[in-house]
Amino acid sequence: VIDRPGHDNVIDRPGHGNVIDRPGHDNVIDRPGHGNVIDRPGHGNVIDRPGHGNVIDRPGHGNVIDRPGHGNVIDRPGHGNLSTPY
Repeated sequence: VIDRPGHDNVIDRPGHGNVIDRPGHDNVIDRPGHGNVIDRPGHGNVIDRPGHGNVIDRPGHGNVIDRPGHGNVIDRPGHGNLSTPY
């Protein structure tokens, strides 16, 4: 659901979307340790379960999670999820 610039991922469960309103701040999830603060190039998130981190070393490369429909591909401003709708 993309209706405002800089806002990309909205998934069907609370805390599983993305709110990007400030540079370098992307993922805010509903459990401690599962968010993301990226303020330097190539620095992402390593979370405590496999498949739930972030590998960001090139522009437009964001979150790869271990369930379908829950990743992010952001290569243009305001463009978020390219995935299955669940």
